[in-house]
Order: sequence, then structure tokens, then C-alpha cells
Amino acid sequence: MFEQKFDREGQIDDLNNAITAYEAYLKSTPSPIVDKTSCHRELARLYERRFDWGNQIRDLDSAITNYEASRVIRPFLPWLNWFNWLGWHDRGNKIGDHIGAIENEGAGVLSSADSLKLASLYERRFAWEDRISDLDNAIKNLKAGIKGLSIHDAQMSNSLSKLARLQEQQFDWDGRLRHIHDAIAMHEIPLKLLSHDDPNKSYHLLEVERLHKRKVDWGNYIVDAITKKKASLELLSNFESERPDYVRELAPLHQQRFDWGDNEWAYDIFHLDNAITSQNASLKFLSNSDPEKPTYLFELARLYKRRFHLKSHLIDIGGAIKSQKAAVDLLPGFNQEPNHFLDLARLYMQRFERAGLFHDLSYAVSNQEKALKILQDEDPRKVDLLCELAEMRMRLTEAVGECLWQDLQQIDICIKKQKL
Repeated sequence: MFEQKFDREGQIDDLNNAITAYEAYLKSTPSPIVDKTSCHRELARLYERRFDWGNQIRDLDSAITNYEASRVIRPFLPWLNWFNWLGWHDRGNKIGDHIGAIENEGAGVLSSADSLKLASLYERRFAWEDRISDLDNAIKNLKAGIKGLSIHDAQMSNSLSKLARLQEQQFDWDGRLRHIHDAIAMHEIPLKLLSHDDPNKSYHLLEVERLHKRKVDWGNYIVDAITKKKASLELLSNFESERPDYVRELAPLHQQRFDWGDNEWAYDIFHLDNAITSQNASLKFLSNSDPEKPTYLFELARLYKRRFHLKSHLIDIGGAIKSQKAAVDLLPGFNQEPNHFLDLARLYMQRFERAGLFHDLSYAVSNQEKALKILQDEDPRKVDLLCELAEMRMRLTEAVGECLWQDLQQIDICIKKQKL
């Protein structure tokens, strides 16, 4: 009623009253989950309308908060993903069935339309405040929304183009060429799915060509930068005080050169090796009190993980664990995040799966517990992470039992030998 009056008369007080009414309903007696979900969605829509009217960023914040709240209060909906996994949807007719690059985000459930809407809200806030976290969230939600679209959906082409544009903005932000690779992949999907005479096909083809050219231009720049940086290091061999800055600048250049290639050729892996070597050399110039050192260590852990995925050498998992743990240990408690410990838990589990070391399983459990201790109860990942922890503990119990049985057998053998 209030909103209809606002539509007729354009008085902002009516829109304010509509918002107040919905907020009062949420704070009143307990309501069914479905009602609360609808209420949060309506509030999000109203806050966005008020943002359009007055350009107050707090209204955009409230719109996003309410959409996210509607995700959190629907705990039963993840079962829908399970049914989809079993095949309870029309396989082959969803964009998600054709996109290997779009992973399952697993961060709660929204409908495809709601995910696309939330993505647009994060994108709008990114345009206002230029926060990379908003760009990342826009991409995450846009991916989730696109996965549910039919290949015949009228939004398919435009949504993939929008995703490619946001990924290119990620490249503009951090200079990592993998974002250009991702953007190219998004434009290539409609090239495969659209009919030959579809007018959108030529646009996607031109975008692929443009992005490939940008990739080549950036790669040539990186090659030239590495050459010049190495030459500078040779000239500075007698000026040790100035070398640290040049060494620290060389590591990210090697990473970008690696990203430029296909990541599978031996020549490209050579650049990843150089990035790891340079990153290790950079750390020698950073004291433990340097606030930048944890960032360098986290990046080194990421590089080791990338090389492990390519070479499958356990030594790289060891390097990743050592770097990640050192970074976490250097951070003050209030700066430690759940993902820091979750990454450690997964690394330990990966090494346990490969090497079967009992203590790795124990460390995985310990780090998963630390992550859950600081994870907010309303975080949509918490249920899945608790299930993972339960499974880890079961495997740990089995491993302890097996070790105990082996110890008892050894004791029995020793007793028998002593009797002889």
C-alpha cells in the first residue's frame, strides 16, 4: 500500500513507511522461514529503490544485507543441490553443464534470478566504493545465477558477456592474466551454443579477438619487464641495500609470465619455478616484524599449491604447508581468518591422502576446529564444514585404532621373543 502510494505521488516518506513496515514484521513474533525469506527479498528491493531515489550508499548496503539474509535463513534448500547432483534436472540444457570454469560456490542457495540480482547489487556498490571484495562477490553470484540458466534463455548471452566484463575488471585491478583467460572462456561458450545466424555471435567473436590481443600485449610487456629487472639486478650486485626491492618486484613478474602461457608447457612451468625462487628470495629481506611478510608467505603458499597441481610433487605440498603456517603464526589473533585455517586443513588432508601420514590427519582436524571456532554461526558454510570435520574425526578414530592394533602386535612379538 505504501509503495503504491509512492508510485503515484513520489513522496519518499511513503517508501520509508513501506520499509519500516517490513522491518517491523521481521522483528515481530516468529514467522515461517518462507515468510521471512520473502520479507528479506522485498526489503532488498525497496532499499534498492530508495538508493535509486537518493543515492545513499547505506541503502545499497541494506539491500545487499537483506538478499544475503534470505540466503542464510533457508537451511533446507541445500538439499535441492543434492537432488540436482543426482540428476533431478534437465541435464545438458543448463549453462552450468557446459561451463567447466564455473565451480560450485557452495555458499548457500539462492534462485538463479536472485543470484543475478544480488550480483548486480554488488556490482553497483563496486562502482561506488571501488572495493575488490564487492567485485569478487558480484562475480561469485553471477556465476551461481548463470549456472541455472537454460542454454535457450534470452539472458544467457548478456549474462556471460557481463561476467566476462567483470573478470576483465579483476585483471585491471590486480594484473593477473588468469582473469583474461576466464573472460575469453566466457565468450567462447555462446560461440559454441548459439546458432550460426544468431546476431550475438559476431559480438562474442570480436570480444574473444580483443581479449586475445590484450593478452598478447600484456605478455610482451611482462617479458620486457623481466628482462629489464634482471639487468638491473646485475648492475646492482655491489649495492646490496637496493637489491631487496628489485628481488621482491621480480617474483610477481614471473607469476604473470607463467599466467600468460597455457600453464602446462615445460617452458611455462619454468616461469612458475622462477616465481617460487624469487618469492623465497624476497622473504630473506623481510623481518618477522614486517607487516608485509604474512602476505608474501600466503602468496608463496599459493604458488606451491599451483605447482603441486601441475607436477604432483609432495615437496610442494610441504612447501605450501610450511608457508601457510608461518603466515598464520605471524598474524595477530584478530587478523586470523577462518580461510587461513581451512586452507591449512585441506593441505594437510591432501598430504595425508597421498602419503598416509597419521600426524597430517591430526593436524587437519586441529585446523578445521580452529576455523570453525572463529566462523560465525550464520555463515552458510558452517554446516558443510562441520560435516567435513565429523568425517575427518571418524577417519582419525579409525587411524588411531589401526595404530593401536599395530602397537599391540609389536608388544606381543617382543614379549614372545623375551620368553624365548
